[in-house]
Amino acid sequence: MIVELLHSSFLILHRLADHSTLHIPHSFKGLAIDALEKDWTVYPVLHFDMSGFKYSDVDVVREKFDYMLHDYEARLGISTHYTSPGTRFNNIVKHLYKETGKQLVVIIDEYDAPLLDVLHNPVRLEEGRNIMQEFYAPIKECDEYWRFAFITGITKFSQLSIFSTINNLANISMDSEFAAICGITAEELTTTLSQDIEIMAGHNGVSKDEMERILKENYDGYHFTRNSPDIFNPFSLMRAFASGETDNYWFASGTSTYLVHQMQRFHTDVTALDEVFAFSSSFDRPTERMSDALPLLYQSGYLTIKGYDPLTKGYYLGIPNKEVKAGLMENLLPL
Repeated sequence: MIVELLHSSFLILHRLADHSTLHIPHSFKGLAIDALEKDWTVYPVLHFDMSGFKYSDVDVVREKFDYMLHDYEARLGISTHYTSPGTRFNNIVKHLYKETGKQLVVIIDEYDAPLLDVLHNPVRLEEGRNIMQEFYAPIKECDEYWRFAFITGITKFSQLSIFSTINNLANISMDSEFAAICGITAEELTTTLSQDIEIMAGHNGVSKDEMERILKENYDGYHFTRNSPDIFNPFSLMRAFASGETDNYWFASGTSTYLVHQMQRFHTDVTALDEVFAFSSSFDRPTERMSDALPLLYQSGYLTIKGYDPLTKGYYLGIPNKEVKAGLMENLLPL
């Protein structure tokens, strides 16, 4: 997973809120975050969710951008003759800044989603990159108007690829300070979610300790840095608590087409994935520079860091847990 920041540290996140929300402290009442801030400062927030973008052709992507941007323009009362997604994004930013007098926050979910299904098609990948570059350009052009930017994605495209005009992003995907940002830690499981474990244990007729062991075996095992705590898959863990049963929930949601294409392209042997020694330059490299499927498998969560050798500065990679191993064998073994 790629997580990138603009300007300040992640601590600013606890100050974020939609500019229409005025009673911020009440939103976090009873949560630990409530004690982290005394003087709540409200900033206008722009949130773009790219997860629904599936690249078929340029016109379809432009139509999706049009729909997304029109929603903000309508809410802000902006009438525009601009057609370029980047220009309209720029216009929205400047309008909000002028209206509120405050710097903005931008949150972009799954920035790479429009490109994943065309990784195997160089021509369409280039077309997609061009339009994404156009949309993301205001992140640099409007630098003075930003308080903070938070961008997430599945894969890692090089800065020259999509963010070619932007030089103020920092990749924190393998930063120890943020190692537990994307999941549920073992400590959180046994404290905050302790009651959920007890309920699930009773449902399955096992002890609480045994239920913890089963959950750990199935959904734990993710590490995003060499010193990362154990991280549980939050999607699968919450589904397990909701149903009272352990199952392969992550894979049941669908095997990614882009992963299948790339594993076929590089003739990946699924049975050899559980003991891999590699340097970070091999698995944390930009997607478009792959010479094998290792970067995609790691960045998509099918492999994780299992160990680190300080002498060679190399990493041991492996399959995180039972759920992922079962899913790989059942869904991708024929490759």
